[in-house]
Amino acid sequence: LVKSDTTTNPCHSNPCNLYQECHQILNRNATYVCLCRPNYKGYNCSILDKTCEQGFCSRKSLCKPNYRGLLSSNQQPYCLCSLHQIGCRCDLMYDKCHSNPCRNHGTCLPTIKPQELICLCDEYHYGYRCQLEKRASRLYVTKSPPHQATVVQYFDINFVSLNLLLVYQRVDVHLPNFLHYLFDEKITPKLVIVKLYLNMQSNIYLISIRIDGESINGTTE
Repeated sequence: LVKSDTTTNPCHSNPCNLYQECHQILNRNATYVCLCRPNYKGYNCSILDKTCEQGFCSRKSLCKPNYRGLLSSNQQPYCLCSLHQIGCRCDLMYDKCHSNPCRNHGTCLPTIKPQELICLCDEYHYGYRCQLEKRASRLYVTKSPPHQATVVQYFDINFVSLNLLLVYQRVDVHLPNFLHYLFDEKITPKLVIVKLYLNMQSNIYLISIRIDGESINGTTE
């Protein structure tokens, strides 16, 4: 199911009846399906389910009769819980994020599984609980030769094959005065190389080399 603009959405003409909701079919923009509104069932969704009407599901949840399938022996309605509600009837309150388990200003998001959560970290941290601080490379460039385009590349070294492993690169028209890069590793990239392009020719400059360093801070000309 997908939402789309009203010019191509067949649901815009309200083809379903009062007790149904229209949903456009994904990847088939001209087709739709009519699904029963909460608490309704039967042919054309015209039957109001008494169990739902009497509050079988808790408040703020959706009561969907006949949603458990024909092969299920449980004929009770299916309750669709809202955020922080769990249980067969959505009558239990549970918020895994209430204790604020994410560290360093991370944002906690609950999942459909009550015992799981996701931490969204800020740009300076990473890890399951945002408990790890990203390493930083900070380089100040005071001068640079004339150029028309630049590529800044960060490399690790495979000391077995002696190959350079590209970790990150950025492309700019002009070489920035401040090169700042954060990465999710304990050790910083070992080489920082700048390529300056002028008239279809390039010159390569090694501006930093650091083995087994946890951060890079420096000034280069």
